[in-house]
Amino acid sequence: MTEDVPLPLSEREAMVMAGEMDEYLNGGREPDERFHEIAAALSAVGAKAALLQTANQARIGQPYEMSRFAPRLSEEEIEFLRTFYGELDEMTPNGLVHLMPWLEGDEGPDWGSAERDAFAAGVADGLLTLSDEGVGGGQYLLPERVRDFANGLPVEDWRERGLLDSRAKGVRSLNWLADAEDFARLLQHSDPGLHGGTEFSANVTLSTGHHLGHNDLAITQDREDAIGSLLEVTTRNESANHAVLTGGIEHPAARVEDSRYASEHMPDFGENRDALAGLYSHDWRDDGEAVAGLTDWITEFAKGTPGQAQMAGDATVGLMETLAGEADDRPFHDTQHQSDTNYQLAVTEVNPEIAESLTGIYLTYLADLTLHAESSGYDTIESGPSSLLLHEPSDKALFIDDATKERFVQLLIADVDSADFVTSSIEALEIDIINAALDSPHPEALRNAGNTTGGMRTIIHDAMIHEFEDRTGTARKRRTKRPLGGRRGSTSGSP
Repeated sequence: MTEDVPLPLSEREAMVMAGEMDEYLNGGREPDERFHEIAAALSAVGAKAALLQTANQARIGQPYEMSRFAPRLSEEEIEFLRTFYGELDEMTPNGLVHLMPWLEGDEGPDWGSAERDAFAAGVADGLLTLSDEGVGGGQYLLPERVRDFANGLPVEDWRERGLLDSRAKGVRSLNWLADAEDFARLLQHSDPGLHGGTEFSANVTLSTGHHLGHNDLAITQDREDAIGSLLEVTTRNESANHAVLTGGIEHPAARVEDSRYASEHMPDFGENRDALAGLYSHDWRDDGEAVAGLTDWITEFAKGTPGQAQMAGDATVGLMETLAGEADDRPFHDTQHQSDTNYQLAVTEVNPEIAESLTGIYLTYLADLTLHAESSGYDTIESGPSSLLLHEPSDKALFIDDATKERFVQLLIADVDSADFVTSSIEALEIDIINAALDSPHPEALRNAGNTTGGMRTIIHDAMIHEFEDRTGTARKRRTKRPLGGRRGSTSGSP
C-alpha cells in the first residue's frame, strides 16, 4: 500500500458494512470471511493514515502555508469513516467508549478472541485516523459520545446503561476515569505507529490530568494500568504534547459554554498547569513511564529539523516555566505525598520515570542554560562572537531566566539518580567551557568562561541549598530532617 492510492471506500460502502456488522454484533450472523474483510478495511485506512503520518513527520512545525499541502486521506475515505463510526456508535448498546466491556462480556456477541481482537484493532485504528486533522479528519467528526469523553464529560446515564463497575453517584471524576478505563481497553488494540489527532489527543491528556488531580481517588491497579495505556496512545502525537505544554490548546471547558461542566462534583478545568500537576503528582505504579511520553519526544526533536527543534524549544520553555512555579506556589515540588520522615515529596521522587525524562531534557539544553536571559524563550542568539563560548552568533537557543533554571534544577536534585547526573554534568560542562575559552581568539574569553561557570555553579548550589532547606524545615517548619540525596521513602495518600 502507498499513501497516495485511494482506497475503494465511500459513504455508501460504510452504510453497507455497518448494516452487515450489526448482524455480526447482535448474533444473527457468525463471523465469516466478510467479517474479516470489514475489519481489514478499517485497518487498511489506519495503515494508510500511519504512512501519511510518517510522510508528514518532517512537516511538523512548519508554517500553515506549507503544512496545508501535506498529503491527506481522500474525502471519500474520511466520509466512509465518519459514517461507519456514527452507525457503529448507535448500534452498540453503550457506544464506542464502552465497546470493550460489552464485547468481552456475557451480553456481547459469542466471538472468539481472534475475532474480538481483529475487530477491536480495526475499530481503534479507524477512530484514531478519523480524529487526526493531519490526514483530513478531526475530533469534530467523531461520534458525539466519543467527543464528550475526550472533553472530560462522564457518561450521565451510567445506571440505566448498566455501567455500574466502580462508579458512584456524585463522584464524577471517578466515573470519568471508569469511562477512561473502558475506552483504553479499545485503544490499546491500536497500531503503535498510529496516533490520534492533535485536538483529540490533547483533550484526552488534559481531561485525564484534571480528573486525576480533582480528588484523592482510590484507583485500582487494573484501572491505573488502563489509564496509563490510554496516555501512551494520546502522547504519541508530539503536536498535542507541544500544545499541552505551551498552552496552545486549553481544556474545552475553558473554551465552550456547557452546563455539564458546572457541576460541583467536576474539576474546575483551570489552567494546563493544573492538569499537568494531576498527571505528575499521581503515584503511578509504573513510576510515571506512560506520563513521561508527554516529554520524551523533546530530546529527539531538539536534534531534528528546524521546525521540530523550534517545537522542542518552545515546549521546553513552557515545561520549565510550569514546573518551576512561583516562590510561594510550587505544586510540583510539594506534592500531597510524604516521605517516611514527613516531608513532602517532589514529583520527581514520586515518579522516577518522569525525573529521567526531565533529566534528559536538562542534558539536551545544558549548553543553552549557560546563556544569560532576563526572560524565557527559544530564539536566535543576538550576542557577539566574543561573548559566546559554546554557541555561534545566529544560533537558535533556549533562553531561561535564572530563577526558573534554579527551581527546575531543584526538581532534578530531589531525585537521587537525577542529582548524580546534574552534578557530574556540571563538571563536564566546565571542561567544555574552559577548552572553548582557551581555543578562542578573543582575549576576554577566559573572563567570560569564569563568569559562565560561576553562574552555573551558583544555580546548582542554590538549587541544592533550597532542596536541603525544604527537607530540613529551615524554609518550611512542618518538615523534619532527612539528608539530601536520600532515597525515596514511603508515601501517604497514594491510591
